[in-house]
Amino acid sequence: MMMWKKIKYWNRQKNHLLRQLKLKLVRLLFDSTYHRTALDLSTIKKVLILRDDNKIGDMIVSTGLFSQLHAAGICVDVVAGKDNAFIAEAMPQVNSVLLYPRKTGKILQTARKLRRRNYDMVIDFGDYLSPVYYSFISLINGRHTLGFNKSAFYRYDLNIDAPALDEHVTSRYKRVLALFGLPSEHYHYQLAVPGAEQQKALAFIHTLVSQQFVVINPFAAGKDRTLSEQQVVTLINMIAEADPQLQVVVIGPSAPLSALQLPESARKNPEHSFWSAVVLVQHAKLIISPDTSWVHVACAYQTPLIALYKSKIIDGGLINNKVWAPNFQPSTQIITDKQSVAEIDPLDLTAALQKYLTPLSGPEQAREAHKDMTA
Repeated sequence: MMMWKKIKYWNRQKNHLLRQLKLKLVRLLFDSTYHRTALDLSTIKKVLILRDDNKIGDMIVSTGLFSQLHAAGICVDVVAGKDNAFIAEAMPQVNSVLLYPRKTGKILQTARKLRRRNYDMVIDFGDYLSPVYYSFISLINGRHTLGFNKSAFYRYDLNIDAPALDEHVTSRYKRVLALFGLPSEHYHYQLAVPGAEQQKALAFIHTLVSQQFVVINPFAAGKDRTLSEQQVVTLINMIAEADPQLQVVVIGPSAPLSALQLPESARKNPEHSFWSAVVLVQHAKLIISPDTSWVHVACAYQTPLIALYKSKIIDGGLINNKVWAPNFQPSTQIITDKQSVAEIDPLDLTAALQKYLTPLSGPEQAREAHKDMTA
């Protein structure tokens, strides 16, 4: 076993060194053909924003930037992944959306296609830089390329240092807006729900016993961030005890949602699209979720939120419950240092439920700041 661990370790070291060597060669190839020019913001008319990480939450956060750049008269194009492209595609503020392919040949082909559009600026929010991605950036050949913590890379002629590991994700977007001389203090997400999806969701809401309802999303990308069925059932019962007039609606992907055995008093969202669930969150009295995508949706509509997070360090050393905190009023973050959010005792949510579901929860809760609680 010890020998196998050593082999794996040296294999990782070899792969890392090979990546570094390839990146160095790619930089030598492309950097020699690029000539930096002074930044003149008055000439920035066409911008390409890279959101190819394929994460829905990141795309939702980006919508505030899309909206403000568009309002400033700047044409915004977006490179997205197949799973998060629909957010940008629905926005009238976005001129066009291109998908980032998986295969290297297709990636370079896409870069050459983007090159013909002659972008004034390319904005890259990513932290990881591979040889292929540096080639992608270089082939696009934007007049300016803005990155974060990329001062060592010549192609990124504009760099914003963001060394803090506990800085909220929106701080990067605020800094980009500040660079453009645009208002950045109050950063708002902008979701454009398609009309047909909104109609379906509203029709479902009208079938509920009560127009006052709580949304529960039990699901997240990883099993360690997903609520158990027993937790969901207990939360439904706790909500019924707090206010018998409230309806509970559970949202989520079709297959896992269908598998849940819930009390008869709860309803499952019959429309399985993301947008239908967005409308439910928009009109809900409260949402409970362990998934950051729904944290951002709640933020977009200022819907009261109870977020369940693990206390962990994510890629790049970032502190998960700080970088992806709800960061709006009214919201409560339940943080656990256990292996899974499924280990959180629903009773730990009692105080937060009482705060948001009591008759005094309107103007009183609106004055309360975001709170963190430990489970």
